[in-house]
Amino acid sequence: MICKLFVRVVLAVSFLSSVWAAPAKKKANAPAVPSVTAADLNATQGEVPKPQVRESVSGKIYLEAFGAYGITYPGILSTPTGGSAAFNGDPRGGLLFVWHWGSASGLVASGYYNSKSTGLTGGGTLTYKTAYLAGSLGFRFYSNEHFYGEIGGYYGNPLGDWKIESSIGNFSVNSADRKADIGLYIAGGYLFHIGEKLRLNLGINLQIGFTQVQGNLTANNASMVLGLGYLF
Repeated sequence: MICKLFVRVVLAVSFLSSVWAAPAKKKANAPAVPSVTAADLNATQGEVPKPQVRESVSGKIYLEAFGAYGITYPGILSTPTGGSAAFNGDPRGGLLFVWHWGSASGLVASGYYNSKSTGLTGGGTLTYKTAYLAGSLGFRFYSNEHFYGEIGGYYGNPLGDWKIESSIGNFSVNSADRKADIGLYIAGGYLFHIGEKLRLNLGINLQIGFTQVQGNLTANNASMVLGLGYLF
């Protein structure tokens, strides 16, 4: 009787020992879970890129070299004695300077060579070939730093020899008869950003002359402008 009881106790203890040992064995055989750190994530996935914020142009200076080509024609302040307005092609080129007092506005000034050929047609042709060393001063306004508009005034000092070309011959203009070209200008365009500092300008410029420079004619000009500039 005692022997049977002893055998049963031994079998129960053996059974319980095997049950307790099984989880420990599984845990010992289970693969270790590696620990992941922030450095590991950066190494495998890379740094999270920071959003790029465009630097404001406020307080900065913009310098541009530009060229333009357009049509010169008599303005509404002209008082010719006969004929109708003629349209002649003329070039212009120089340097432009902008000082930005804010992120969307600035003071703009330029210096340039300006050729203007004002004339009449009808029963013959008459063209006044004039040229100026000119300057302008105005205000520039931006929309999202790409589109811009300008308004201001300009002054052209007579330059070189002026000529009159007509159906009956060509003549020189006396220096005493040469007059300054003064007027208003309106401009607008689009600035293409090439990197952070370089700008490509594609614009239009309209000059409205106030002074009758030759033959009771004022000189208006409408031009396409192409420029390349740098933001300092």
